[in-house]
Amino acid sequence: MQWQNSAIIGQALLILAHHLFSTLWKALFVAYGRPYAIAAGLKITQDFLAFLQPQLLRVLLLYISAYQGSRFGYSRPSDFQGFAIAVLMFVASIIQTVCLNQVCQILLFSPCVLLFPCSVFPTML
Repeated sequence: MQWQNSAIIGQALLILAHHLFSTLWKALFVAYGRPYAIAAGLKITQDFLAFLQPQLLRVLLLYISAYQGSRFGYSRPSDFQGFAIAVLMFVASIIQTVCLNQVCQILLFSPCVLLFPCSVFPTML
């Protein structure tokens, strides 16, 4: 008889815990979801630009090769193309730095981190 009661109580506690757990996540998402979603978007942008930098460098090296090949009779690429590649590399690096800085600002100064700093800095324990 006691085993049946404990099984029923255990099932009730599991249902209650599942309900509380799901509402806890919903509450955390409503309270802190927006800053973390913005930080995720900025981090994705920063990762994309980190991937773009080597590709732009490859294009710049191809431009330099074509420019030097013009000494041997090949057609000379436009100067504007070289400046455009260099400016794109500069702008991409600036945007990448700004995005990474904003991600760090959002994550380090969010209310969750201010309440629970040990979650970000485990050495504080």
